[in-house]
Amino acid sequence: MAKTAKKRQTREESQAQTRERLLESASKLFCKHGVEATSIELVAEEAGYSRGAFYSNFETRDALVCAVLEREFAQSQRRFEEIVNGESPQNLLAALREYYVNHATDPHGCMLGVAIQMYAFQNSKIRARIANLFRGDQIRKLEILAQGTKSLAGSGLTLSAEPETLLRALTALANGLCISWMVNRESVDAGKVREALQLTFDRVTGLNGRE
Repeated sequence: MAKTAKKRQTREESQAQTRERLLESASKLFCKHGVEATSIELVAEEAGYSRGAFYSNFETRDALVCAVLEREFAQSQRRFEEIVNGESPQNLLAALREYYVNHATDPHGCMLGVAIQMYAFQNSKIRARIANLFRGDQIRKLEILAQGTKSLAGSGLTLSAEPETLLRALTALANGLCISWMVNRESVDAGKVREALQLTFDRVTGLNGRE
C-alpha cells in the first residue's frame, strides 16, 4: 500500500509554528522565573530553536512580552465570550462564577499576568504598552459582559453593581487569592480559595439566593 506523502509546510506555516512554540515557551518561563530573569537564549532553548529563530519572529524581549500577553488575552476573551453566548440567562452567573474560581486556582494564567505587570512596573519603557493591553482586555470583556447583562435583564434578572465594578473587583480578588495560594501552598488550602471566591462572587453579583 503506497504511503501518502506528507504535506510540506509553507514558509508562512513554518514561521507561524515557530512563533507559537516561542510564545508557549516564554509563557511557561515567565511564570516560573519572572520576565526579568528569562533571557532570550532561555526562551529559544526551551522551544528548541536558536537565537536566530527568535529574532526572525521578535525584534526584542519587550516585543515578545507583549505578544505573550496578547495571546493570553485572546484565549481568555474567547473563553469569556463562549460562556456569555453559550449559557442561558438562568445559568450565566453560575458559569461566570466558575470562570473566576478557575482563574483563582490556575497558577499559569494568574501568575503570568502578575509577572508581566511586575515587569512593566519595573521598566518604564514598556509600562504604557502593557497598560494599554490590560486596558484593551478589560474593555473587550466589558463589551462581552454587556451582552450577558442584556440577556439577564430580558429574563428579569439584574446585577447588584455596574459590570466594570464587578469585573475589577472579581479580577483583583482572583489574582490576590491565587498569589497567596502560590506563595504558601502548604498553609493555604485550594478548596478554601475556591470557597472564598464563590462566596464573594455570589454576594457582589446577587447570585446568592437565586440558584
